Amino acid sequence: EGKGLAEDASNASTSEPKCRPKFLIITPSRELNMQILRVLEDLTGDHPSIASVREEDHMTYNSRNALNEMYLDFLPEVLVETPKQLLLLHKQGAITFDDLRYLMLDEVDMLVDTDKARLNRLFDEFPKAFVIQKVLASASALAHPEMKKFISSNLRPEFRTYNLSEGTKGGTDLTL
Repeated sequence: EGKGLAEDASNASTSEPKCRPKFLIITPSRELNMQILRVLEDLTGDHPSIASVREEDHMTYNSRNALNEMYLDFLPEVLVETPKQLLLLHKQGAITFDDLRYLMLDEVDMLVDTDKARLNRLFDEFPKAFVIQKVLASASALAHPEMKKFISSNLRPEFRTYNLSEGTKGGTDLTL
């Protein structure tokens, strides 16, 4: 009888709702997370169909070391976190990347320089059938020596069109 209860408990934990973001914004620092959450709050205030979390909620749950609970409570479609926090949330079962379609790498040159190993581990957690439809990154990031390799390994060829700002290394267009 004890074995049956253990199996029931195991099945219950796998059927719990998980945060299934459609848009993931990866930043190198908590400070950038907060800046982006403020902008998202302004942008999504008039569009309740786009679920995100507020900066205030993030700070409240974070102060209790309970970000996993926040994502399970709010189930946002837009997620803003660091690679370290995303790996932890994924390991805790609070988030899954199954519905992810859009990826934004904020300050990606800093991400690659300071947290490349975690970033690579994070991408290893994406489902094998995952297709990134759009990667948003700054023009300066595209000039980073690691970015061509990084984008080439994570983005299908038909999505690899970039328009760099004039004056950046490499001219106005980047062909990978």
